[in-house]
Amino acid sequence: MRNITKVLLSFAIILASFQLSAQNTVAVKAETDTVAVEAETDTILSEENDTTSLSSFSKEFQELLALLKDSVHGTKGNVYLPECNATIHVPQGYMYLDKKQTQHLMSDIWDNLPDDDILGSLAIDTANIFIEIQTAFIIYFDNCGYVKDDDANSIDYDDMLEDMKKSAKEDSKTRIENGLDGYELVGWAERPYYDKDLKVLHWAKQLKFNNDSSDVLNYDIRVLGKNGYMILQAISDMEELPNIKAISNQLVSSVEFDNGYTYNDFDPTKDKIAEWTIGGLIAGNILAKAGLFTKLGLLLAKFWKVILVAIVAIGAFFKKIFGKKEEDDVMFEETKEEATKEEGKE
Repeated sequence: MRNITKVLLSFAIILASFQLSAQNTVAVKAETDTVAVEAETDTILSEENDTTSLSSFSKEFQELLALLKDSVHGTKGNVYLPECNATIHVPQGYMYLDKKQTQHLMSDIWDNLPDDDILGSLAIDTANIFIEIQTAFIIYFDNCGYVKDDDANSIDYDDMLEDMKKSAKEDSKTRIENGLDGYELVGWAERPYYDKDLKVLHWAKQLKFNNDSSDVLNYDIRVLGKNGYMILQAISDMEELPNIKAISNQLVSSVEFDNGYTYNDFDPTKDKIAEWTIGGLIAGNILAKAGLFTKLGLLLAKFWKVILVAIVAIGAFFKKIFGKKEEDDVMFEETKEEATKEEGKE
């Protein structure tokens, strides 16, 4: 991801320099070269049944530059979430993104529907701009009340998966109606597992999008408290599953409910009891809050013309340099030959 971003940035800078040069150069030769670059680009585009000229790329170019300057401002250390009555001790190597930044990541960068329930997220702290974020743990809290865990060892997760696949088909239709990619729930990427001692539920789903060649991973963690549960949902490529599993225990231990709000602080005489149990957490509202997204491939598809122009401009630039060098070499040899002839006459 970071390498792709650097390539995009390099092309954007090169293209910007060529556009600036074209604007500021008044020499006839420079103007001729600029026209040649535009003509060559138009020729390539016309082969794709697109006659758009170089001058029409400014909007896409500016949008690409905006993405490449879209900086992340994360928080380290301890983050208190009053909605959860809990503190997140941000793990080493990660940063916390607040609600506004996370909604921007989910909706504007990853092409999700807006979700006001998002509280924040945890992302790798090496990301400087949003399109460098390959994996994020999105944070929610459901104040449904105390979730009983009596059924944790008696759930048939195979039957549950079949029901979830049916629900996913309906959710996919809703996404398509809202202009987003449809998808299919392929199956469990990680079968559900409940840690009765820590009061933490894990599971992961493998998803296939209509316009994506690779599958997407949704890795879900539920940390149970007295008044509900905190949701940590990792969204990434399937290839990141081993890395996410490796960090999951560290993430779980980073969540600390306030005194009086832990799962063991439940008082049946006065505290609310949730309408569902452990099985309901997996089957009931996963898809409604699932962070389903399109990935960087769509970004590349959107800006391929801008990148193409940069490539053509680079080619024209070097052609100009080496073409001029060749002309100079020819002129030097001709001058040298003429001088030799004159010496012979004397």
